[in-house]
Amino acid sequence: MSIYILAVFLVFLSACNSSLTKTEVQLVKLLDADSMFFKEANCSDCHEFEVRLLGIDAPEFMQEPWGKRAKNYVANQLNAASKIELEFAPNNIDKYGRKLVYVRYFTNDEDRLLNEVLLNRGFAVLFSFDKNSKYLQSLKDAQAFAQKNEFNIWRKKDGIKMSPYQFRKKNKKKHAG
Repeated sequence: MSIYILAVFLVFLSACNSSLTKTEVQLVKLLDADSMFFKEANCSDCHEFEVRLLGIDAPEFMQEPWGKRAKNYVANQLNAASKIELEFAPNNIDKYGRKLVYVRYFTNDEDRLLNEVLLNRGFAVLFSFDKNSKYLQSLKDAQAFAQKNEFNIWRKKDGIKMSPYQFRKKNKKKHAG
């Protein structure tokens, strides 16, 4: 009997770790390429909520010129979408209260993962969350592709000078004093 209980527990645990909740949403506002506000689709009285894309770190909006370019790219992609879905695991909220998500968007019968597309096009760097590694290999592959082809932030001549993390850290010190 105890082997049966253990087997059921392991199946339950596996299902809990691999299942992500999906919700169809409408874009309300972009803060930058990896932080935005959504509300549930087809819901007039639903509240807006802020999300942060899992697995990536995009240039900050003030990180010229890449922050604005990345944000504009995201705006173009999501505004052209016929449907947007958020995929998030339970209890994934960062220290700023943002829900940590993967964003799927649909255009012309194509299903795209925004997190991966941003890496693939060179508008973000990989930022791995250990407990959220469902797409980790495809995210790594997307960044490697952009680096190899020197897309956008990976350009040797005029690419990004410091990572988004380094930029935030440097600018936090500037304004702290």
